[in-house]
Amino acid sequence: MTALVIIDWVLFVLIALSVLYVLVFALSAAVARWCRSSKVETPLGYAEFQPPYFLIIIPAYKEDLVIRDTVEAALQLNYTAGGGAQMYGYSAPLGYQICVVADHMNPETISWLSSKPVSVVEATYADSTKGKALHAAVSSCYNPDVHTHVVVLDADNIVLPDFLQRLASYCLSSDVVALQAHRTAKNMSTPIAMLDAISEEINNSVFRLGHNTLGLSSALIGSGMCFRAEWFADAVQHLETAGEDKELEHTLLFEGHKIHYLNDLYVLDEKVSDSRNFGQQRRRWLAAQFFTFKQMLKDLPAAIRNGRIDYIDKTFQQMLIPRSLLIALCSLLSLVSTILACQMRRYNGEIKWWVMLAVLVVALLVAIPRYLYNRQMLRALLSLPLLTVRMVGSLLHVRGATHNYIHTEHSA
Repeated sequence: MTALVIIDWVLFVLIALSVLYVLVFALSAAVARWCRSSKVETPLGYAEFQPPYFLIIIPAYKEDLVIRDTVEAALQLNYTAGGGAQMYGYSAPLGYQICVVADHMNPETISWLSSKPVSVVEATYADSTKGKALHAAVSSCYNPDVHTHVVVLDADNIVLPDFLQRLASYCLSSDVVALQAHRTAKNMSTPIAMLDAISEEINNSVFRLGHNTLGLSSALIGSGMCFRAEWFADAVQHLETAGEDKELEHTLLFEGHKIHYLNDLYVLDEKVSDSRNFGQQRRRWLAAQFFTFKQMLKDLPAAIRNGRIDYIDKTFQQMLIPRSLLIALCSLLSLVSTILACQMRRYNGEIKWWVMLAVLVVALLVAIPRYLYNRQMLRALLSLPLLTVRMVGSLLHVRGATHNYIHTEHSA
């Protein structure tokens, strides 16, 4: 009986740390929304300054189905910065250059891209990763005398015409090295896509808006990211894995830079529409999380000595139980503890597990933006058990996913 109680409490404490972490930052995000303080940084007017000149990098690995819409949207950006644009053959003084890394793309797609006012970098890596694509783009397109900032978009991202105009206001602050825009769903047509959209908004609440509201760095998300060009050009030289956003976070936070989250600046992102792609995507994320945690542990003592609070928080964040598993574990242990309480008179630990499950549910509900509360959300929740199984399966197959790109397929 003593051994059972010890195991019970060890599991409870470990799970409670993850649940309370989610709860604290979900509540912080909810307060920020309620106070309408979503703009973490007050944008600066840039009329009297030299506007930023952006290099937009779009890594595209087998993305023939979606890249055209993304490029067309990027070409509609309403932003000018004067000087330097003519060297790329643009008919107007645009304040940005688009660089598409076409990795394993069809010749027809490459031909179409070449007909547009974009720079095309062709690649056929044996082991493709986004980090390699970013390195290729910087090597081919980055000009330190022209580009002041780099924007990274995924091949399925859509940005609105005023995206760069609004982003430029934030880039002028001298202490801003990294910015993360609000990535949100552009499709919620299937229960899986809806659940993926909900998951993304929970992440936005907990790991971005909630963190910035309490003075901590936002997490990066892989796209909709903006960096000071000089810093980024150096950082991409050291990327090693398929989890390039985690590696960039590692470098930023260890150097003491703050990652700012722009909750009111949107990037539309295509959500996965089937459970297989959902599992593949999570496998890639889990592999990156495990690898990053091992890397960050090595530098943790130095970060503690230097007072890098953001770095310490990020290291702890990598230890957290993935949310799908957290839901599964709390539900399972609540049921198991209830059965044990019925079978063993001396065991009465079921109440704390049901309270834990209730706290987790409340935290997740608080983190979900109000606009997602609808019938479609209820239907999507029915897919949760299947996706939890996929998540467990992902844990068993993370080996090999760290240094190899796992492609998320798109629907035609």
